[in-house]
Amino acid sequence: MRQDGLDHAWFDRRRGLVRRLFPERQIICRSEGRTSYLRLGSGLQLLTVLLFAAAAGWLAYASAMLAWRGEPPPRVVIVTPPPPAQAPAAAAVPPAATPSQAEVKAELDRVRAALADLAAEKDKTSESRELLGREIDELEHRLATLLRMQQSLLDGLGGRRLPDLAEIERAIRATGLDPAKLLAEDGKGGMGGPLIPLPRARADAAAGGPTTAALIDEMGALERRYSRLAELQRLLDHLPLDRPTPELTISSGFGARLDPFTGQPAFHEGIDIQGYADEPVAATAAGVVTFAGRNGPYGNMVEIDHGMNLKTRYAHLHRIAVKPGDKVARHQVIGTMGSSGRSSGVHLHYEVRYRDEPLDPTNFIEAGRHVLKFEQEAANARP
Repeated sequence: MRQDGLDHAWFDRRRGLVRRLFPERQIICRSEGRTSYLRLGSGLQLLTVLLFAAAAGWLAYASAMLAWRGEPPPRVVIVTPPPPAQAPAAAAVPPAATPSQAEVKAELDRVRAALADLAAEKDKTSESRELLGREIDELEHRLATLLRMQQSLLDGLGGRRLPDLAEIERAIRATGLDPAKLLAEDGKGGMGGPLIPLPRARADAAAGGPTTAALIDEMGALERRYSRLAELQRLLDHLPLDRPTPELTISSGFGARLDPFTGQPAFHEGIDIQGYADEPVAATAAGVVTFAGRNGPYGNMVEIDHGMNLKTRYAHLHRIAVKPGDKVARHQVIGTMGSSGRSSGVHLHYEVRYRDEPLDPTNFIEAGRHVLKFEQEAANARP
């Protein structure tokens, strides 16, 4: 009993000491016009002090132990597993490039090659530009020279008078033939070649001036006229426009007539020209002999092909001076006048045929009278 009383007294003294050291305290809290109290008892205050004291003691103890051992503060170390072991190589081999490095190197090589190609192409382009410039200068120099030559030619032709092309065409049509069709059948005299335009001749007045453009127009017009004249002249060379005998006395014309033997109406496919025995008979145009010999009622006959489907026949000859295949010229003697075959006397039966159809020879002979002066004018007009 006495021992229990001593224990209670000891606790009372300690409780009293705590209450003296940590008297009960109140914290007044005022909020929105209301007042409240927070009571802090002696036990709570003692517990708080003990917790702070324990934390401070532990901190001091830990620091002292670290300082006494001389160890650095603990570090966090992340441990990774070691790479798998590889078998030792027999010889030192340089490390292989990673795929990304290889791709970068390949791309770099491609870029370098492209740059090299561009540099080479640039050099070629520069050379081509210089070469083209020299060629253009040379062509312009040649053009200027040709223009001067053409001007001189035009000056020389200025005083010449070209024949009337329309008159020539009318004379040809008077024979019953179409000049355009004849030229188409001839198939000659075409034109062509690569197009080489005259640089800036018409567009650049400053380079050549108005005179250059006018000169080119005049050249074109004159060239077209000379070209047409050359076509008509070639056509005239094929047409049988001359007389087969020096004197032209027609005893029987072309077309319907009374037959001299039967007295009945008949069609005469040519004309009969009077003359004397062995009078020379000449080709009325250049051509090739296709027949020379005896031909039934024609007697001794010569046929000449003049081209363009035109032929002439010379019948009742006494003597023949050519043979098939011979090339004859205009005015060339091909035989002499006679009375062979179905003939009532010395004369020349003369025919003109186109596509084997007979045409009136007098139209050709009459056209030849007009064309003769045209040919003389054309000869004088040729440069």
